[in-house]
Amino acid sequence: METPPRISLDQWRALLAVVDHGGYAQAAAALDKTQSSISYAIHKMENLLGLKVLEVRGRKAQLTRTGQMLVRRARNLVDEAGELEAAARHAAGGWETDVRLAVDQALPATSLLQTLKQFAAQAPQTRVHVLETTAQGCDHSLLHGHADLAVSAHVPIGLLGTPLLPIQLVAVAHPEHPLHHLPHPPGHHDLRAHRQLVLHDHSRHDDALERQQYWTLNHTHSLIEALRQGLGFAWLPRHAIEQQLAQGQLKALPLREGAERHITLNLIFSDPDTAGPATRELARLLRLSAAQHAESQDCEETQDMKRIGKRYRTGRADAHYDAIVIGSGIGGLCNAALLAKLGQKVAVFEQHYTAGGFTHSYEREGYEWDVGVHYVGEVHKPHSPLRRIFDVISEGRLEWAPMDDIYDRIIVNGRSYDFPAGRDNFVAAMKGYFPDEAAAIDAYVELVDSVARAARKLLAGQAMPPWLAKAYNITRGMQIPKQTLMKTRDVLESLTSNQELIAVLTGQWGDYGMVPAEATFFMHASVVKHYFGGGSYPVGGSWKIAEAIVPTIRAAGGEVFTYARVDGIHLENGSAAGARMDNGDIIRADKIISATGARITYEKLLPEETRSKLGVARKMQSVKPSSAHLCLYVGLKGSAEELDIPKTNLWIYPSADHEGNIERFLADPSQDFPLLYISFPSAKDPEWPHNYPGKSTVEVLTLGPYDWFEKWQDKTWNQRGEDYEAFKEQFSKRLLDELFKHMPQLKPALDYYELSTPLSTQWFQLNDRGEIYGLDHDPERFKQDWLHPVSPIKNLYLTGQDVVTAGVGGALIGGLMTTGAMLGPRKFQDVMKLLKTWQPETAN
Repeated sequence: METPPRISLDQWRALLAVVDHGGYAQAAAALDKTQSSISYAIHKMENLLGLKVLEVRGRKAQLTRTGQMLVRRARNLVDEAGELEAAARHAAGGWETDVRLAVDQALPATSLLQTLKQFAAQAPQTRVHVLETTAQGCDHSLLHGHADLAVSAHVPIGLLGTPLLPIQLVAVAHPEHPLHHLPHPPGHHDLRAHRQLVLHDHSRHDDALERQQYWTLNHTHSLIEALRQGLGFAWLPRHAIEQQLAQGQLKALPLREGAERHITLNLIFSDPDTAGPATRELARLLRLSAAQHAESQDCEETQDMKRIGKRYRTGRADAHYDAIVIGSGIGGLCNAALLAKLGQKVAVFEQHYTAGGFTHSYEREGYEWDVGVHYVGEVHKPHSPLRRIFDVISEGRLEWAPMDDIYDRIIVNGRSYDFPAGRDNFVAAMKGYFPDEAAAIDAYVELVDSVARAARKLLAGQAMPPWLAKAYNITRGMQIPKQTLMKTRDVLESLTSNQELIAVLTGQWGDYGMVPAEATFFMHASVVKHYFGGGSYPVGGSWKIAEAIVPTIRAAGGEVFTYARVDGIHLENGSAAGARMDNGDIIRADKIISATGARITYEKLLPEETRSKLGVARKMQSVKPSSAHLCLYVGLKGSAEELDIPKTNLWIYPSADHEGNIERFLADPSQDFPLLYISFPSAKDPEWPHNYPGKSTVEVLTLGPYDWFEKWQDKTWNQRGEDYEAFKEQFSKRLLDELFKHMPQLKPALDYYELSTPLSTQWFQLNDRGEIYGLDHDPERFKQDWLHPVSPIKNLYLTGQDVVTAGVGGALIGGLMTTGAMLGPRKFQDVMKLLKTWQPETAN
């Protein structure tokens, strides 16, 4: 049995204090003890050891030779004891003693090291075990319990990840590699003839890997050295090879397409429910360093990805704003810009990587598509309300290009009906197709005008205080045509029994997502009237809308933040006082405006207690989400002129029975698509030929019920598995067949396609059912007094399409209505005056 130590830690500490501070009196002061107690401790130690440790020479105590040896050993002993006690206190506070981190080598080393340095300062007692590996290695570590946290380009099935950092991959090789000396830009077949170097599963990002010549290496450094030796080509993160590119050791390959690719690194917890404070702190620091890296690399606004806004991170936003807008759809941007024009400092928080909501554009494989703005009506008229609002909030920066004179073509079972611009032209065209229905057509157009003009009276309550709006809505039925809140089919069948004519007149029902038997006639009439004058498209693409508006917000000291997910509305004493970010930050403001829609606002952003008090569950039973959709994004080789692509939208139906077509499709997805909408964004944009010469794009949309995709809802975007991709491919092929049936000249030009589903909309827009038009526009929806810009919670407001109607125009007016509700009638006159008097600046 070992003899227990006879010298206490206090005695060893006393000895060290005497040595370090130069005497007994000084040691006593340092340890907050009496000098006699220090002397006694040292004397007792020497008696127990049977040797002299200190001896007084003159007035100073000095170590003996044996004492010098003991002091060296004592320091280790006291330090170990201190660390042990600190570790115990650390563990008592819940902090783990070890954290295991698996990191994809695509993560910049500077970002990783910065994180570890900061973590070491905050948690010196926690050991960090770092495994630098590939995405495949991260998967293995997470799934086999070898990692608590991972940074990876792939999220394993069954786990959830949050986007951390976009990474740009560049195709590179040695400057003397044969691929640099071809007489033409290298293409797919040229790459197949040469060796590719890959880091394990990073090869799955490469569609050119179906070759025998590729080598797999384990580490980025080895791969870079192999490239420098001329052993092949590779796609590598740009940040990892900046030095080699700058020094000419490596050179980017001038590929015809695909020379640059993008992956997103995700932050993944092995088990977020059991993650301790040390693991969570490490995750927080990883997010912070990634945001700083993105800022330094200018990742927010790269030329190849349309990104509008400033990436959010802790400390970047001000502590307080006049107003906070949650969501950057056109309603939120309109509201924020109008407030900014009145001098208010506004912060807009957008969870996506770019601002704009459904007005944003995206690029893939050298093509660009809009995601929601396919055409806009009435903006061709300089003094129309919509055009005036757009001009004011963009300060004239936003330009519009007219579509073809035939803006929509309705095709019913192979029979085509053109919608020409101009009210009289439209009437003449319809009478030409249906000469026996002239009286019904005249009555229809007159009724459309009458109901569309009634919009101000129907929606007047939205600009009033809620209590007054309720009183007004009781009597508004006497001020509007009776057909306003009737169902569209009921109204049309009161005018004609010709089902083909009804099918054609309602051929734009996809613009609001409801068939005639369900949609409110007001919604239908608003859309039809909206396009009587034809359609227009934003010059430069739909992303130009947000780009043109953001400077207006910034000019008043505000900002539009991206990657800025709001977890909840911060309440103080029952009033909205700020936004709680997903990282725990709370940003305060005098007013909070939600542009996320009624469902997200009331069901997700408010605490349960508040939801219960407001009766949110009951209210939500009175409305339902709008339809979800599939969209096939198609890239073609050849210009619009070469491929004979029009600006005209195509609306294609298998028969005149819109409701029956839907029912059959929902019962059996193999049935004919009940609706096909085909749009040609590259043909509509006059700047397209300059930006993307020799290329064209097409979008093919149809309905896609969320229920069909629900079983994949818990999986990460772009990583939902082979069965999901196979299911998508079935629809993709069918949609391509339909496109080529109507435009066979496009088939040989096909270069790229991908399909979005309701899960794509859910992922990027956070709409829980993948809906695209907010709440459905049936008659019941327009009877809900609680769907009002002013919420029951003080200082909380709603904006966007749920407070008015669907679409770009509806959401834009929603932004105006909310601004009026916030300011009150007197101050709102300043906004109306601005809309009436604004003029573009003239050059000197």
